Amino acid sequence: MNVSDIEEEMREIYEIELSTSAISIITNKANQVALEWQNRPLAPYMSD
Repeated sequence: MNVSDIEEEMREIYEIELSTSAISIITNKANQVALEWQNRPLAPYMSD
């Protein structure tokens, strides 16, 4: 989805208005957090 698609979905589904710049800021932050999570060190495997 591009930013305009997200803007339209938010308006149709949730009846809220968000600017394309606000959506870009939110999606960029979410992507950053996702990348940090993907690159985190994994805990050692523990079996019962």
